[in-house]
Amino acid sequence: MFEIIWIVWIVFWLLFIIKVHNSYKQQKLIMDSISTYVDHNQNLYGAKLGSSMLDSIEPFEKTLFRIFDWGYEHILPDEYYQVLRPYIIMTKERKNK
Repeated sequence: MFEIIWIVWIVFWLLFIIKVHNSYKQQKLIMDSISTYVDHNQNLYGAKLGSSMLDSIEPFEKTLFRIFDWGYEHILPDEYYQVLRPYIIMTKERKNK
């Protein structure tokens, strides 16, 4: 019985470590995409919208403890996500090269 508890404990921590790493990568992708958005829209509106996007990013802990959500779609509110979506794709393609 004790061995089963240890196995469950180890599996839990391994999944938790993977989730931490994934949440960090998703948060970083969103922040890099916001940076790309601000660079491409260097007018005042782009800077203000980029600043409000940064302010509206969910905290890392909230993203981390949504256990079954492994994507980046819910890190930003939907209206910001729709504006930022092309830049997210662009940032992912740039990182994959």
